[in-house]
Amino acid sequence: MRLGLCIFVVFWIEHVSSFDEKPFKCPDGTELPSSLICDGKGQCSDYYRYADQYDENFEFCVDPRNEDFKLHMEAENQENGTLDLSLWFEEKPPSNSTDEKMRYLRDTDYVVGAGYFLTAKSQHHTVKKTLVYGRTDYRISCLKPWTNYEIILRPFYQKAGVPDTTFKVGEAAIQGVLTHPVAPSAPTGVYIKSVHKGNITMEIHHPDDWHGTPTGYRVRWQAQEDVSQQGHADFDFDEEKLSSYVEIYVNLVAGRDYTLYVSARNRGYDKTFLGPEIEREVVTVPLDPVEVTAQSIGPKEIDVTWRTKGFADLFLVAVCNGSCPAATRRIRPFLPAFYYGRRHTPLFSERNIFGNPESDDPESDDPNYVLVKVDGSSAESSVYSVLVERPLVATNLSVDVVSCYRNVCSEPVTTTLFHRMSQPPTLAVPVVRPTWIQVTLLPSYNSAYELRCCNTNSICQVVYTKVSATISNLVPNTPYNLELRQALRDAKGHVTLGPAARRRITTWSLVPLSPVVKVTVPNAVGDTLVLSWTIFNSTVDYLQISLDGSEWKNCTDGPSCSMSIIHGRTPFLVEGFIKISNLLLCTEYAISLRACNVDGCGNRTAVTAWTSMGGPSTPTDLSGEILDNADFLVSWRRPGRPAGPLGGYMVSWRCPGAEEMSAITTENQLALKDLPNEGTNCTFLVKGFNLGPWDHQFVGDSAEFTFQLPERSPLSFFEDHDDDSPPP
Repeated sequence: MRLGLCIFVVFWIEHVSSFDEKPFKCPDGTELPSSLICDGKGQCSDYYRYADQYDENFEFCVDPRNEDFKLHMEAENQENGTLDLSLWFEEKPPSNSTDEKMRYLRDTDYVVGAGYFLTAKSQHHTVKKTLVYGRTDYRISCLKPWTNYEIILRPFYQKAGVPDTTFKVGEAAIQGVLTHPVAPSAPTGVYIKSVHKGNITMEIHHPDDWHGTPTGYRVRWQAQEDVSQQGHADFDFDEEKLSSYVEIYVNLVAGRDYTLYVSARNRGYDKTFLGPEIEREVVTVPLDPVEVTAQSIGPKEIDVTWRTKGFADLFLVAVCNGSCPAATRRIRPFLPAFYYGRRHTPLFSERNIFGNPESDDPESDDPNYVLVKVDGSSAESSVYSVLVERPLVATNLSVDVVSCYRNVCSEPVTTTLFHRMSQPPTLAVPVVRPTWIQVTLLPSYNSAYELRCCNTNSICQVVYTKVSATISNLVPNTPYNLELRQALRDAKGHVTLGPAARRRITTWSLVPLSPVVKVTVPNAVGDTLVLSWTIFNSTVDYLQISLDGSEWKNCTDGPSCSMSIIHGRTPFLVEGFIKISNLLLCTEYAISLRACNVDGCGNRTAVTAWTSMGGPSTPTDLSGEILDNADFLVSWRRPGRPAGPLGGYMVSWRCPGAEEMSAITTENQLALKDLPNEGTNCTFLVKGFNLGPWDHQFVGDSAEFTFQLPERSPLSFFEDHDDDSPPP
């Protein structure tokens, strides 16, 4: 009998309808989460009119007064997409609710427990199971990694004694769970976007399932020829800026055949997971040849020498009349081992491109260039040399050398054919400074020149250059001998030199040299002197002056001294003017001038100069007196600043009721006759003048006074007579 009951329960469970855990919509439009449905608490308002739509509708909710126990659930062990659940009941306290809804909508059906609806919901995935009533544990499976699930376990009931599938549900137990992360799936695509010398650009499309927080990618590499050339790099990205793919740059050794392994990386719970790898093959571009030289060693042969800094298994050498054709700049390693000419368009025939790389092509009649293939070695750095025949037309030869590895080639390195010169090259030194010089030479077809810069002790610096060179770390104010030769230094270290061009130079001193000073226009500009100055082989920032042995002062743009610097006609010449103002007229000055820069001031240059002639200053102590013969004597003192050789004085006078009169004298006084009132109340003016060249006169300012007889007191009469004189 018990077995039959168990079989019936299992059969009924398999055929009972599941419960869809979805939000419930109240009559007023409010949405309730499914966790609030059938929890014994009315959540919807206005429930009198629409009782069949309430979240506690007894059409599908069991009366909470019939549930004596509350269902509980706890998530325990989690592993590989499974989750262990523990289930139990807790006895409820007796219900004494006075809820109007409970009073009016009390369910009269008597129900018994029949099972559980188990639902695991996430945003994109849902798992549903129906469990037997009374079960205390269950393992739910098929959960997706790193997913937030809401686990809902809801009991359902059947009417007592009614063996059908009609059921009612009760209050659910709810548990939130974040599943564990696992390794992400493989990237959906890996594409090599570009290959360069020692680095590649990859485009990686994201995996379908990250199974954790996206972190980035790991790129692992292994060189097929060298087990030591292996490693890996992790590339992170910002999850918030995640697009459908990412571009990454991987640094590798140039000229190697690599296998790349790309996998996605995620993280979760402080762990990082790597997904499965996707393989890609790539060959990095070899490095360009270095120290490429081409030298004629006979009427037909050219010796081409170069060195590699990386790996290369093949080299292509093209000798062309003029620039090599564009097609030879995209040479592929399928050329025959012997020299042969090719046509310009197309450079390679279809048979040669797609046929056997080692096949021999017959020579062409194109006379403009010759190509040759040279096998490389497995060494990372080697020196190579090959003899190439000249093209039939060889008026202006150039040579291209290309490194290749596994059908991937570098850009060509171009050099010109070295011609041994019978004459020295042209040497120029446009810039000389205290500690360095710059040397230039005329453009040449030769690949390089050797420049030697030697001091008087024959200690030299040697540089190789094509157009110009800078020699540094020189000693200021020191002579050096320069020697320039045509030079060819090949990859083997051999050097061939031509005849020398020589020149001797002297570096500048740190501080400026003494200026060459000249008085520009002497005796012509009043109280101002203008000097011109020239300084050779120096850097000048400003000037300093000293007048008559006074302290040095900077000459800046001011009222007393101003300057201008004209950077001269050549880099070795600096010149300018200096103007000194507010000087005394017709005065000789001893002027010292020196130039300065950030390193200090140089030696001085002293000159003497006269300011120009002007009018003398005002005569002093001008006075007058009446002589015994009734003449009037005007006298004065010499001007304090004569401003030149004094030529004399101009004297003028004005008396009341008379015309103004004047006279010229060379003395410091003048006697005047027949003045009205013996000169009383007459005004006298005296001014000096200087005689300049070309009969110029420079007249100074006037001194002026009016003669007045002194007032006499009443006692003065008695003071002027003797006691023996009779009274008036």
